[in-house]
Amino acid sequence: MSFLGGLFGPVCEIDVILNDAETRKMAELKTEEGKMEKHFLF
Repeated sequence: MSFLGGLFGPVCEIDVILNDAETRKMAELKTEEGKMEKHFLF
């Protein structure tokens, strides 16, 4: 948890929904832990 998150209460979550998410190209990226994640290309 970040320093400021502990001072001001729980951290909020924000969801971003793209209009063209179904057709937008994606790329697979490897995380520092070695897992693969898909991310939108811009």
